[in-house]
Amino acid sequence: MGYGLDSEVAADELDQLLATLDRRYRSASAAANSARAEYWALRHESDTPLRQLESTELQWQRLEIRRQQLAGQIEQLQSPD
Repeated sequence: MGYGLDSEVAADELDQLLATLDRRYRSASAAANSARAEYWALRHESDTPLRQLESTELQWQRLEIRRQQLAGQIEQLQSPD
């Protein structure tokens, strides 16, 4: 009767996966916040080239999307079936 052991292993794997996703989420959040701050700083400088401003905004958006994807994965794993 290995059912208990299998479920313990699955629970441990889930906990490890959630911990990994949580670390990635925190990292993505920090990167998105940093990119947002850089974008707004550049936006307030009068001599910022438009291309640089657009590139910085695009990077911010990409990081924000990644953060949202990770949040969705975490939510999915934490929600009861």
